[in-house]
Amino acid sequence: MKRIGAVWLAAWTMAAVSSSAIAAEEQPPAEPILRIETGMHSAAIRAVDVDAACRLIVTGSEDKTARLWALPDSGSGEPKLLQVLRVPIGPGENGKVHAVAITPDGHWVAAGGWDRSDNSDGIYIFESATGKLAHRIPNVDYTTLHLTFSRDGKYLAATLGIDGMRVWETESWRLVGEDRDYNDQRSNGAAFDARGRLFTTAYDGFLRRYGPDFKLQLKAMSVGEKEPHAIAVHPSGDRVAVGFNDSTDVEVYDAETLQRVFAADVAGVQPGALEAVAWSADGNRLYAAGTYGGQETSLVRMWDQAGRGRSRDVVVARNSIKQLVSCQDGIAVAATDPAFGLISRDGDKRAWKEGDTPNMRGKVGDGLTVSADGATVRFGLRHGSDSPFLFEVGVGDRNDLWRFARTLSMPDARSLRLTGWLNEYNPKLAGKPLALDSYETSHAVAIAPGAERFVLGTDWALRAFTKDGAPVWQQPTPETAWGVNIAAGGKYLVAAYGDGTLRWHRFGDGAEVLALFVNAQTRAWVLWTPQGYYTASAGGDGLIGWHLNNGWLQAGDFVTAGQLQKNLYRPDIVKRAFELADPEAAAREAGLSTSALADLIRQSRAEASRSNASPLPRD
Repeated sequence: MKRIGAVWLAAWTMAAVSSSAIAAEEQPPAEPILRIETGMHSAAIRAVDVDAACRLIVTGSEDKTARLWALPDSGSGEPKLLQVLRVPIGPGENGKVHAVAITPDGHWVAAGGWDRSDNSDGIYIFESATGKLAHRIPNVDYTTLHLTFSRDGKYLAATLGIDGMRVWETESWRLVGEDRDYNDQRSNGAAFDARGRLFTTAYDGFLRRYGPDFKLQLKAMSVGEKEPHAIAVHPSGDRVAVGFNDSTDVEVYDAETLQRVFAADVAGVQPGALEAVAWSADGNRLYAAGTYGGQETSLVRMWDQAGRGRSRDVVVARNSIKQLVSCQDGIAVAATDPAFGLISRDGDKRAWKEGDTPNMRGKVGDGLTVSADGATVRFGLRHGSDSPFLFEVGVGDRNDLWRFARTLSMPDARSLRLTGWLNEYNPKLAGKPLALDSYETSHAVAIAPGAERFVLGTDWALRAFTKDGAPVWQQPTPETAWGVNIAAGGKYLVAAYGDGTLRWHRFGDGAEVLALFVNAQTRAWVLWTPQGYYTASAGGDGLIGWHLNNGWLQAGDFVTAGQLQKNLYRPDIVKRAFELADPEAAAREAGLSTSALADLIRQSRAEASRSNASPLPRD
């Protein structure tokens, strides 16, 4: 759960924030921040919404962008990217988009999530036609987990991490409703009905209904000790469907009394949780999805007779489904693969888009093998070792897999008595717990040659320990570390991350030396140092770039490596960085500044300012 701080007494509105207050406010980082960019989300998609005409679809992702897409006129094919909506971002979680919404007329897009580390998070309002950041609703007080516009587009509602709900009118973005009494529990669900009433869920077990004036009308406990997650209003307005965070139950409640009417048939979907729920536009079918069945694929379950009838499952995604939204005669889907799109009322994919990011899950065993010097790696572009890719630093991608097979080693996980390290909270060495942060999960382990040290890959860090379990060093990671392997020569640790990258770290202190990203579809690749010097295959220099914040009130800019090619394309520096295990020393040897990237972008901005032109193109 996100950090807990002092609860603000009132939410500021855009109109109340003066220019002097914005100037005095701590600004987002000014330094360029490297991001993966393939034209599609590169991390889990957590949210989706559509306009009333079902022509536009907006997605929000942990890759720290929201994206606006046009759905195909023919009803099938791939959605077309219209805008990349770049909120201000920072290190770690800051900037991850957990919630999006679009007005019924498609004019405004709202995006929110984890914005700042001091609880003064914002919600960002973009103009869909231009991608311009039109408004920032500041000091929302906590992480935004869900956003929804009213049916007439006049109101925006948000539910938050632990601080309840807020409602703003959309003419001047003035706060018009709030309820902070949610027992310090997160709220992931909100839905308006046609009468302007707002329904919400929360992990305190309560369902809540607010009138058109956004005053609490009714609060009722859901059945059983469960955590209500998503809520969807039936087209008739007389009932709501509820999905739960900690259960496969899907229940239907009376909209007037908030008492349960019935539970849908969920036989055969254990274990897991059906978090996401939606009704078909005509109300005759109920849909639910999430993570269940212990399978590699995530299914959507649908029921006839408005949830009372026969159920049927269809495979839609590889990983968890986070949100379902009704879209005329179909259902919009957001999946963590990442993937999103529309399915028909019968569950067939109609307009669908999948990510180009390698799936780094399951990079244990033969999922990630490394040569003794660390220069050659083999890993699967799909789960585990599926769709293998062979790469050699200084050479590039190779096709002779069998030639290298005998020279590459899997990570050693057996030379020490390590248990509980595979996707668990409580890794142990010889039965003794290893020190992790609260809620931190271990996903991978590698024991060094000689078994004097080992490394855990976790949700948030690489952690090195002695053979006795004493911490040696810790390095924060860009995303979950799904695989780790220590080269037999002892010089390098190679790690596979949830953002699709493979990174080389010095084993002695965990410092990053090189990073590799491969497009899982085209197999184009780019390899770079932390200073931004890179080498790439044909087209690979378009796969990474740098986000530049423009304060809190403007959308971020983005420049690709290819746009700075004449300064940053340096295969010689990349190769030398690997040889020295020191990218800064390699740059110095070449007579270049280790801060050249920031200097280049500042110079570009200055030149553009003098010429009254934008230094960097918008997406």
